[in-house]
Amino acid sequence: MFLNIYKSISTLGGLGYQTPAPGTIASLIGVGTAWPLHVYGPPYSLAAAAFVAFCIGCWAADKYQKSTRRSDAPEIVIDELSGQWLSLAFLPPDLIYFGVGFLLFRFYDIAKPWPINLVDKGVKGGFGVMADDILAALYVYLTFGIFLIW
Repeated sequence: MFLNIYKSISTLGGLGYQTPAPGTIASLIGVGTAWPLHVYGPPYSLAAAAFVAFCIGCWAADKYQKSTRRSDAPEIVIDELSGQWLSLAFLPPDLIYFGVGFLLFRFYDIAKPWPINLVDKGVKGGFGVMADDILAALYVYLTFGIFLIW
């Protein structure tokens, strides 16, 4: 019974089994679900949702990895949802900001610049699966900050 729960959470109900690019698909779902949370929800509801998804994702991804004996399997996409939500949580609800936020998040999640690459390789378990996407979201804000200052 528990396998189905953490498998469903980790793969977002099987979405992670979609090919090609399950992470990108999950991020697109993240953008689509972020909009109503951000626009119609109470203040900081998207940040709160990202935090809840992160906490639940740490548990579910850890259980899933242990059950499959695979580390950071590509079908685990709860991390993309959480990271994408966080990368948009403090941006204005504007289609351009959300579009650029999506592209930047995917870039940083795939390219894994320092120190994201260190976390990706060195931190194990469900927390490790989730943490690199949180760092990628922080890089989105760093990028926006640099370009908005100029």
